[in-house]
Amino acid sequence: MNTLRRIAMAALAIALGFSPDIAMAGDMPNGPHYNLNIIAVPRNSRPDDSNVSQRHTIFAPLDTVKGNVDCRILLTNGGTTFDFQVVDGFCLDGDASFILPNPDPNGDGTAEYQVWIALAGKPGGGSSLTTCKVDTVTNEDVCSTENTFTLTGNRDPGKPKWVNVTKELLTLCLDTNADQVCDTREFLFKDGNVQYLWQYDNFGNRIAKLRFYPVKQAIGLIP
Repeated sequence: MNTLRRIAMAALAIALGFSPDIAMAGDMPNGPHYNLNIIAVPRNSRPDDSNVSQRHTIFAPLDTVKGNVDCRILLTNGGTTFDFQVVDGFCLDGDASFILPNPDPNGDGTAEYQVWIALAGKPGGGSSLTTCKVDTVTNEDVCSTENTFTLTGNRDPGKPKWVNVTKELLTLCLDTNADQVCDTREFLFKDGNVQYLWQYDNFGNRIAKLRFYPVKQAIGLIP
């Protein structure tokens, strides 16, 4: 990439409010993007959460309790503009809140943007994000059969590895006939009457870094 183009892209990133970091990492896009960090802290912590809507941070429990849902990041449809906002970044009391664009407003199975994740901090720990929706009848979370841990594994030594989790975080792969096999794929916000969310489970990983790029990705509507 030549110097003039690099400067132009950095200026555009700043104008849009995104990080100007345009480094390549494997097949990860370069250019303007939105950063979101999920930082795990001890349960009795009280991080400073002033001006939380201006931050790019969600605080979550360092170690989740097996069998419990300790952190739910409630997702709100932000429309078709490539705009994001942390509304409630304090997930130590159960729920946080995040606004993100509708990933498939045309209903054609193509995500309008990509999501990448990397685990950071000390090696050894792991974490997982699973996309879910709240059942309107039972009021219980119905979750995708896919999650980010199957792609990232635990935090390995060395430089954090970026992985494409667009499909895992912007769609739900659902088992509708209870045969342990996903048979239906649904994008976030397909049903405007349903609350969508990410369940965050953490087992010793300090930081999960997410990047959102305005780059389309064909996913499809069939698992």
